[in-house]
Amino acid sequence: MFLKGWKLSDMMFATRRSLSDARASVAKQLEQVHSSITATKRQLSSRIECVDRNIDECKELTSATRSEVLQLQGEVGKFSINVESVHHAVKTLETKIDQIEGKQEMTARGVHLLCNFAETLENRRTAAIQASPSTSSRPALEPPPVTHTTGVLLRTRSLQPARLSCEPPSPSIQASPSSSSGETHERPQITPTSRTSSMPPAPPSPSLTNDASSRYGGFRWLAAALGNAAR
Repeated sequence: MFLKGWKLSDMMFATRRSLSDARASVAKQLEQVHSSITATKRQLSSRIECVDRNIDECKELTSATRSEVLQLQGEVGKFSINVESVHHAVKTLETKIDQIEGKQEMTARGVHLLCNFAETLENRRTAAIQASPSTSSRPALEPPPVTHTTGVLLRTRSLQPARLSCEPPSPSIQASPSSSSGETHERPQITPTSRTSSMPPAPPSPSLTNDASSRYGGFRWLAAALGNAAR
């Protein structure tokens, strides 16, 4: 017998015990579903709490990072100012170095010109010395030429000792005893004329002699002798 897809073997008699067993099995299954839902809810709530904690930590880290970023921006601004000041100082130092290099170039050029000038003077001097070796050594080896003026000076010098010997000695010199041998020596009276005339003229230095002989022919020495005689 088949009726709307049901067979006779599919039908059974419903009793109180079978209904209670079916209700108990359904209730047991519902309890299992409820317990699984509760466990899932607990797990999800714990995970949500962890996510909330992580979000709070992220907020704190974000605020701290923002404050640090602001500090870094301020430090970067200061660093940029320092970089600009260093750049300005480097530019100033570069200009000073350029000025020093220019001055060094001018100094080197001046020293080079001075060395060339000194070398030119030395070459001229050596050429002049090599060109006139006899005139530079001649006055140092030979006496000066005798002129009329030197003859008059020699004649006056030869006459001055005779004039000094004719003058009488002073009484103090006659009355003074001798020092060791008992002999008396007459000392002539020294006057400014006799002192200047008795002093020999100072010989000229080699450099002056060479200069006078090479340029003026010994006239400087004669002028010095005439000046001593006039005194």
